[in-house]
Amino acid sequence: EDVRSAAARLPRDVTQSLVNGDSAAGALAERPVERGLLLVAETADGLTGAVVGPASVTELSGDQLDDVVHTMSGDPHSETVTISDLGTYRIQTAAIQSTGQIIVIGLPTAEVQATIGRLWRTIMLATIGGMVLLGIATTLGIRAGLRPLRAVAETATRVAQQPLDQ
Repeated sequence: EDVRSAAARLPRDVTQSLVNGDSAAGALAERPVERGLLLVAETADGLTGAVVGPASVTELSGDQLDDVVHTMSGDPHSETVTISDLGTYRIQTAAIQSTGQIIVIGLPTAEVQATIGRLWRTIMLATIGGMVLLGIATTLGIRAGLRPLRAVAETATRVAQQPLDQ
């Protein structure tokens, strides 16, 4: 879902730069796009790709382009792909309407995975804490319920210790 919204938010001048033959890095340079955005496109010169880093836009290597290229088809679809040296990305293939040019837009999944990990840990700690509290409450409840039986047992023990022949 976030990849689709990132694709929708992709500035029009980025797609226009790609149509004009710019590389993906050139199309993303100095444009207001979110950090981590991955863009791969088919141009007249072949495949071009770039990722927006914290300080600059970095061109993708041939191996990184190969990691993405198997997802590029004419049918728009989403997929998760691991890109060497970058991590796992959720990518969406799309076509530029005016030219039919195929592009791939992706966002890193690291932040989502970290959030899921924190949520999982919180749920596990809450479950363990709840089970400990349940165990303590059960122990106290059983002890309170057996208190009258203990009193009867103590009385029976005292009676049994008395001489019964008198």
